[in-house]
Amino acid sequence: MKRREKIIYVFLGLAATGFFIAGFMEYIITDEEIDLNISRPGFGGGDKTVSAVAEIEYGGNSEKKQVEFKVSSVEIDSEEKQKRLSACTEELPSIILGENDNLSSIEDDMNLITFHESTGVSVSWESSRPDLISDSGEVFPSENSEKQYVLLTAVLYLGGESCEWKCNAGHNVSLNEENYGMLAGRKIDELKVKAESGENGDFFELPKELPGGIKIRWKSPSENRFFLIGIIAAAAAVFAAYTNKSRRKKEAERRRNEVLRDFPYFLDKLVMLLSAGVILTDAVNRIAEDYRRYSSESGKKILYEGLCESVDSMKNSNSSFSEELLKLSDRLNTREFARLAVILKNGLESGADLAEKLEDESMLMWNERKNGIQKLGRAADTKLVFPLMIILGVLIVIVMTPAVMQM
Repeated sequence: MKRREKIIYVFLGLAATGFFIAGFMEYIITDEEIDLNISRPGFGGGDKTVSAVAEIEYGGNSEKKQVEFKVSSVEIDSEEKQKRLSACTEELPSIILGENDNLSSIEDDMNLITFHESTGVSVSWESSRPDLISDSGEVFPSENSEKQYVLLTAVLYLGGESCEWKCNAGHNVSLNEENYGMLAGRKIDELKVKAESGENGDFFELPKELPGGIKIRWKSPSENRFFLIGIIAAAAAVFAAYTNKSRRKKEAERRRNEVLRDFPYFLDKLVMLLSAGVILTDAVNRIAEDYRRYSSESGKKILYEGLCESVDSMKNSNSSFSEELLKLSDRLNTREFARLAVILKNGLESGADLAEKLEDESMLMWNERKNGIQKLGRAADTKLVFPLMIILGVLIVIVMTPAVMQM
């Protein structure tokens, strides 16, 4: 059995298994009964939806109906709401401190909660000095080195009931070299709001100095364009170098594959001529002449183009056949032709019969070509695995959806 057929049978088996599992789950889920006592969510937890299938039977007839119940949360009375509001106000002083030790000395951001989980109370805050302590509890440095008190007002809500709680927080964060950026950021935010308001005539003036002695200089973003251009140029250079290297690698691989594709045919021609009694140099010349004669029909081929160049070089420069073979081997840059060049060179020097050796080499090359084609076929089978997995996943989703919808 072929590998591709095995893969198909495996996925068909998995699909059948998915159908069986889906049917079995649907059988189990259909027969499952729900609890008749449906618990309501706790107070403030919101509503929940419960789905059920009602099986109705009467006089030997039966039918099913899909029903959804919207179950509201538990309600509490006014007295319980007041107790929870009071409990929340008792815990607020310790909760809102955050990393601070006490309310009289606030140096870090405060934890101004908006929801108290244990009581279900919602809380909103208002600060008398949002420039020092914001409504969310963020603490900003002040250019005034003396301690300043900020009144924080909390409004607590619970199911229509509400109450108010207030406290004074001692702001104790003065401007220094570590936190000046925070103050500058807040002032810049104020400038942005002021710019959007459209006030102060036809012009909006940017300050040269912020409160607390913070100097500020405004620049156009275009001043950084040369740095950006440099980054883009460097990235483009790296990309071009990588692309060029990749292109050269692909071109070398293409040339090698083309040479290996024509190499077994070249060896067969050479063996046939040598077996007929033609000497080696004449055999190579005849192969080159035949290629020139029919190249217009078959197209240019790298191996034979190099062979023609070597033949012309022997005629024009009177160089030896062995030298031109080695040069051609360097130009083609293939291990197989380099091995052939060594065999031919040794055969010329020793006078040995080359036909038998070249016939063995030809058989070896044909086997390597066959193995390469088989490898490509196995790779194609492997590429089919991912699409088949997607198809299997879609089938499983299709067969499982009805069962899951009844859960």
